[in-house]
Amino acid sequence: MINRVSSLGAAWLLLCASLAVASPPQDVLVLTNQRAGTVSVLDAVSGSALATIAVRGDPLGVAVGSDHAWVTAPVSNEIVRISLRGFEAEVFALPGGPTVVVADEVSNRLYVSLWYAGEVVELDMRRMVELRRVALGMAPAGLVIDRENGRLYVAERDANQLVAIDLGSFKSAGAVGVGQHPFGLALDRARHLLFSANVLSQSVSVVNTKSWQHLADIDVGESPYAVLVHPGESLLYVSNQGDDTVSVVDLNSLEVVAEIDVGGYPEGLDVDPASKRLFVSNWMDSTVSVVDVSQAKEVEVFQAGEGVRAFGRFFAPAKSQ
Repeated sequence: MINRVSSLGAAWLLLCASLAVASPPQDVLVLTNQRAGTVSVLDAVSGSALATIAVRGDPLGVAVGSDHAWVTAPVSNEIVRISLRGFEAEVFALPGGPTVVVADEVSNRLYVSLWYAGEVVELDMRRMVELRRVALGMAPAGLVIDRENGRLYVAERDANQLVAIDLGSFKSAGAVGVGQHPFGLALDRARHLLFSANVLSQSVSVVNTKSWQHLADIDVGESPYAVLVHPGESLLYVSNQGDDTVSVVDLNSLEVVAEIDVGGYPEGLDVDPASKRLFVSNWMDSTVSVVDVSQAKEVEVFQAGEGVRAFGRFFAPAKSQ
């Protein structure tokens, strides 16, 4: 069950400052800062802070939509909905340790992995009410939606497998084994390939979504955490927590073609296809690395809040606001 806790009142919104409300639509980054207990909204071009919103419960996951962002708070068992216009926030109770959130605005659905409950829940993103849930094993983590095949893929970290949930019945349609401790997921829709970052295997597993077979493992850096397919570039990016790098994988050859040095303990990844800039959240440094995709090189660093995680889609283009 999901219940509305509150809107964040005037004392909370003072943190946003008048700049947030008065600013015109623009490209922004919505960043969860775990140690600070905040969400930062940055101008994606300049890196300047537009808003800082207090969020209790160690904010972690994030998903941006056309007019809102959704943030998970696993410790306080809450999910927070933030307006991308005025940055007002509403808090909703969601027991079970909400960890990763993904949004599908076509179907008006949110999907959230509940780490401690071992479940995935489906929510109506406008009404913020629970629709369905499915029980899995312990520690479900990364999620990715495959609308073409009518499935939601889930990384079951402690079972070392990926599970396909049928979006019609909202029941498991099968599992496939991958490397050790899969966490982040990414989908190459054109090639029907699903990728999992395997934290303990130092690898990325490749699964064919049509045959539902584990095809290969790609050796990457130490403790890979998040994976991201770059639309139109035939590239996969992998954040390697243990060696402060991002691996670049060619999607045609499935080989690593570059390693990019970034900040300390990189986690979340997102990309602006228009400017060809990759954004990397660095948990240890509390920064965001800005990577020029064409150069495969860090070109700028933005200051974020303490312990920035930003796991999920956190780049919101101006046209989506």
